[in-house]
Amino acid sequence: MPLFAIAVGGLMGFAGLAVDLGYLDYLLQVQQAATDAAAIGGAQQLLYSQCPNASAATAAADFDAANNGFVSGTNRTITVSNPPSSGPYANNQCAVAVTVGSQKLPAWFSR
Repeated sequence: MPLFAIAVGGLMGFAGLAVDLGYLDYLLQVQQAATDAAAIGGAQQLLYSQCPNASAATAAADFDAANNGFVSGTNRTITVSNPPSSGPYANNQCAVAVTVGSQKLPAWFSR
């Protein structure tokens, strides 16, 4: 009986770790999709408004990120850069870089 209790405890630990890591992977994919959508929305708005227009790009990127469930607030940050400060399009007035970050990720079993 004690061996069974130890084995069940270990199995529950591994199951909890698998669920939490799977959910973390899912959240990271959703966050990446929101970041990509925000960057595309900001770039399209720059195209329509005859770049450079940082305020229009920021508004469009924030709107698209919000449509994907990421609103800048207590535990999420959305940073829109027009022009980007690094990368292959650095200092290009017709380019947008978006970063969506989350400070706190939920955990169920690994608490």
